[in-house]
Amino acid sequence: MKADDSTIILMSLLIMMLLISSCKKKDNTNFLECKVNGQRWSADHGKGLGDYPLSAKMYGDTILQIDAMKGIEDIWITIYSYVYLGRHDIGACNGYFSCAHYDNDLSTKSYSTDTLHTGYINIETLDKKNLVVTGTFSFNAVYSDSSKTVNITEGKFSIPLQRY
Repeated sequence: MKADDSTIILMSLLIMMLLISSCKKKDNTNFLECKVNGQRWSADHGKGLGDYPLSAKMYGDTILQIDAMKGIEDIWITIYSYVYLGRHDIGACNGYFSCAHYDNDLSTKSYSTDTLHTGYINIETLDKKNLVVTGTFSFNAVYSDSSKTVNITEGKFSIPLQRY
């Protein structure tokens, strides 16, 4: 009986060790979080309205688009210049300057940066081999038809990079 008991205990320990060692570590390369007017905001992970609720798309070396959704809310930041490590200023959205938007209701109008409502995105990692981009951001944006503003602060991200 003792041989059977010790075999059962040994097998149980082996199974527990296998289960523990097979647990996946949390993937730290797929998030975007910030504060929207002081409230914590974190992008959905595969359950937003679009196919890609969290994406970073790089077109050549000159355009980087980061898009993150949480339910019907959307934050997107575009760099329209040579994309390099370091700080990129965010301002007017006219196709020539880096800019940012926040949309809280899927309408045709959104909060956007402009010449008076600005911010930055700081690219900390731009790994074109392992396809990941990381960094921080902050911006202030104004609503299309009014003087209402939104403050996006303490932003950080680590997102798989798609190259085009």
